[in-house]
Amino acid sequence: MSKTLTFAPLLATILLANIGFAQKQEGVITFESKINMHRTIKFGGDNAEQMKAMMPEYRTSKMVLYFNENESLYKAPEAKEEDDENQDINGGGNGVRMKFNTPKNEIYVNTAQSKKIELNDMFGKKFLIEDSLKTPKWKIETDIKKVAGFDCMKATLKTTGEKPQNIVAWFTSDISCASGPNYVGLPGMILEINIDEGLQAYTAQSIDFRKLKSDELKAPSGGKKVSQAEYKKIREDRLKELGMPANGGGGAIKMIIKND
Repeated sequence: MSKTLTFAPLLATILLANIGFAQKQEGVITFESKINMHRTIKFGGDNAEQMKAMMPEYRTSKMVLYFNENESLYKAPEAKEEDDENQDINGGGNGVRMKFNTPKNEIYVNTAQSKKIELNDMFGKKFLIEDSLKTPKWKIETDIKKVAGFDCMKATLKTTGEKPQNIVAWFTSDISCASGPNYVGLPGMILEINIDEGLQAYTAQSIDFRKLKSDELKAPSGGKKVSQAEYKKIREDRLKELGMPANGGGGAIKMIIKND
């Protein structure tokens, strides 16, 4: 009897700890996405400086990441149509305002099945890209800092190819889902990403641990199925037709002439 009484509190403690841990493996993370537009878009021609002055240096928007232990879905939050244009910037008093629309893109990751599915909306046409999950060669550093209240470790990555990038990530092992905004492959959830010293940055603002609804985390569907290489070629050709730079980033810009 004494053994049972001694063991029961210990067992209860272990069970409660496991329940608490399980509860922190599902929920939604709100991220701030920040892109340096002056560095992203290459301005050319005689009016390059004038065009640059008309555009705000940074474009910021909200993104959300739904997750459970093995899956995640990164997308723009649901919003009313009038709220979609989340940047309304006066172009330096020159009679022009610019509005940025958040692209309706989605990135689904299933680490258990090593699968990635992207749904990209390009100028009103949807493309579905399915691929195996590729793990980048991260280097985990010793630095630690807090992001959204969690102790995070630093990891770095240098990509190669046509446009090499230096990427710094901060991840927490307290959330076991090995995912994050646009990048995966670390032993925990990535809560902050910084690309090329501020060219692009994604930072977790808040985390809501809760049971997800059945329609909040599911693989995207619809759209024309293409490979990553096919989508890249289609996008470059389309931007060229419109006279826009291939590195112009996602979303759309609306220029509105003021009446004052």
